[in-house]
Amino acid sequence: MLSTGEEKWTEVRRRKKSDKGVSEEVTTYFVTNVPKEGRKGEIRNVFSKFGRVTDVYMGLKIGKNGKYYAFIRIMGAGDAKELEERMNGAKIRGKELEVNVAKHDRRAIAPAPAPARTAT
Repeated sequence: MLSTGEEKWTEVRRRKKSDKGVSEEVTTYFVTNVPKEGRKGEIRNVFSKFGRVTDVYMGLKIGKNGKYYAFIRIMGAGDAKELEERMNGAKIRGKELEVNVAKHDRRAIAPAPAPARTAT
């Protein structure tokens, strides 16, 4: 902020980051037997009672087992295997879901390459 030729600094207050978000891990689960007509919101609603659902990805194709699938990420799951057992058998549109801890972590998205420069 400038006033009468003198420079003055103005303190900017930042939001405090909660300590909760730092220590909680995100666990990815593979869900199969998802109804073809199922929606991300339905999956989020079903699994939100088990923890904070941070991401839902639905495969658009049938998986190797002949069923539709989804991946869900839950923050603060605690014991991942115990939560897997509790979530297994949840239902969406009358279909009983099969839940497993994902075998692999989600791949990081590579940054887009910089545009090529042309000589002028």
